[in-house]
This record gives sequence, C-alpha cells and structure tokens, in this order.
Amino acid sequence: FIDGDVLSDVIARGPLSIPEALRIARQAASALGHAHRHGVIHRDIKPGNMILEEGHTWVTDFGIARAMAADDSATVTSTGVTIGTPAYMSPEQAMGQADLDGRSDIYSLGCVLFEMLAGKMPFEGPDIQSVMNKQLVESPRRIRDLRPDVPERVEQLLDIALAKRREDRFPSAAEFAEALSLEGAGALTPTRTQPVPGEQRKRIRRKPRRAAGAGTSS
Repeated sequence: FIDGDVLSDVIARGPLSIPEALRIARQAASALGHAHRHGVIHRDIKPGNMILEEGHTWVTDFGIARAMAADDSATVTSTGVTIGTPAYMSPEQAMGQADLDGRSDIYSLGCVLFEMLAGKMPFEGPDIQSVMNKQLVESPRRIRDLRPDVPERVEQLLDIALAKRREDRFPSAAEFAEALSLEGAGALTPTRTQPVPGEQRKRIRRKPRRAAGAGTSS
C-alpha cells in the first residue's frame, strides 16, 4: 500500500548521493529506534525491506521479528538455524546466537548504508558460506577506497556500525540516527555520537517531506 520505490531497486541503478544515502539511513535508524523501544528487533534489515516514498523512508517486513519474539523458546535460532539475509547479518546473527538485540539491526543498517554509498556490499563472496565467514572474521572494505568523496567522518560512522563486537557499535539506533544527522560536524568524541566541542555543526540540507521522519509498517 506504499506508493514508492524499493531501496534495492534504487541501488541497482547506481550509488546514491551522499546526502540522500545519509538521509535514508538516518530515517531508517529512527524507525528502528522506535521498534527497539517497543521490544522488537527486526533481524532482517536490507534494501529489499526499505521503501522510499517522496523523501520518506519506510522500514517494512517485521515478519521475522514477530515470529521470533512471539515465543523465544521456540525460535529457529535456538536450534542452530540462522534466519535473515547473510550479506546483511551481524556476526552474532551469523553465528546463530539467540540473544540478539538492537545492535544487530544497527550492523545490518551499516551494511545498507555502505551499499548505498559504494554500490557494493562491505563483504562479498561466491556463495553464502563465504560471505558469512567474512562477516565473522574479516574487516569490511574501506568505503573511501571505493568512493573517495565520502567524508572521513562517515567512514568512521561505518566503522562503528560495522564493528565485530556489538559492544563497540552504537549503543542504540537512536544514537546512530543522531550521529548521522551530524555528518560534517567534525571529528568524533569518545562517545562517538556528538561533535567535538567548539566544532561547528554543519547539518545536511534536507528536502521537505510530507510525513514524519521515519515510519514502520507490517
């Protein structure tokens, strides 16, 4: 019922502009933050589950999240079977851990942001197993090696979102969204979400949009 473009189709036409990619990631992070505050982890964030409608980003398909949250004692992950899309899975999800939290969605959204900017995934391979193995043991490719015009601070944000250990990622999707809204604000502080004191906040110019900043749908 959403009259818009699926993000995977948009990416297939080529990398997005830096402001557009950051806007989409920021809105998606805000939507995820709302879901996480209500105890729902998506577990399958990918471009195919995000729809763009006139400047508004919808995060869709919470089917896996609902099925797994409905009865954690009977989740498929508890039997050693992993659910999700390998190219966007966090390391803990690829290992089939059952105690996933919102930081797994943050990792997946980091993969989506990388793909929007580079037109390529941070991890690629000839088959699913090789991609999942890279998620576990290899560092992602440097975004600025693939696209030199990406600001250094955005590369830092991706490094944090794609950290192997979830403890090293943004603690919440809301903080990831805030960090994305401050692109161009200068070096990151130890908290990694605010600009260094005294640095000028140079916000991204936003286009007017019909709806609120983020949305979710079933």
